[in-house]
Amino acid sequence: MKKEKKYIGIYLLDEESVAKKSFVKRLYGGITLLILVFLFVNFISFIITVLSTQKYLDVIAYMSSETFFHFKVNATFIVYLAVSLILLLLISFVYLLFNNRVGLVKEIMGFGKKYIMTFSEAFYIGFLVSLILILIAPLKTPTNSVPLPVVLYFGFTATVFAPFFEESIFRLLFLLLPIAIKEKMKFGDVKTIEILLKGKDEIDNYDLLFIIISSLSFGLAHLWGGWEFNKLFQASFLGLFLAYVAIRGGIASSIVFHWAWNTLTTFIVIILIYDYAYQVMLLLIISLLYFIILGLGILGVIIFIARNLGIDV
Repeated sequence: MKKEKKYIGIYLLDEESVAKKSFVKRLYGGITLLILVFLFVNFISFIITVLSTQKYLDVIAYMSSETFFHFKVNATFIVYLAVSLILLLLISFVYLLFNNRVGLVKEIMGFGKKYIMTFSEAFYIGFLVSLILILIAPLKTPTNSVPLPVVLYFGFTATVFAPFFEESIFRLLFLLLPIAIKEKMKFGDVKTIEILLKGKDEIDNYDLLFIIISSLSFGLAHLWGGWEFNKLFQASFLGLFLAYVAIRGGIASSIVFHWAWNTLTTFIVIILIYDYAYQVMLLLIISLLYFIILGLGILGVIIFIARNLGIDV
């Protein structure tokens, strides 16, 4: 779990101290940070609107009681829970910034190990391939056929509840915890909490098995939750990237990944349905972000192939 070292004369240096800084990593890290800040600002604006409007709170409390928690909750409970989860999101975001494997600060500085796909690269490549899967196996239910209260509920739960509850189950319990136990049994001196929070470098065959199990479970959970059959493929594929980010950077990294993914895909729906004051401007910005992310996804695939061919990028 320690950093790789290189010996130069009598000095002991970190691998990154002698590594060539990558312009591509700097570009990806900077763009990702800007996108996350933009999403977070709009996310907070949406949450404030929801939490300050009683009729919205009542809808969310009622539907959460029926479909999410399966016990009765009131508006006050929703407010306290939402605020608590947003604070945890902020902590996770800060942790991702300074993560020693997939941290955005390291990306912006141009550092990173060659054999590790960065947080940004995983996000953009995942988004690109996810779009391809959506085109191949689209969801049949059109957005405009879903009642407004249902859209509001799913928009709130997708951006507030899902990143924490789903990551706690499918990445923490089904993936990182078994891997931590396996590493503890194998090496003895490995700290379980370190793997949960920081992840690990090398991925072995057992880790791949846990990745497959957690990803398929994630997809099946969406299917059992009422989604169409095609959602099984989309969610399982997303689970692969969430699992990769979790192993490389710990649970906080996958929480931010999941939140950013859901926020990006949910806000385009919210903007199209609700008459916000800046609807047209936000729609244009989101559309531009989609094109940028898809372009970075294509570039990310090229970079990934180049690295595996031994080309330093």
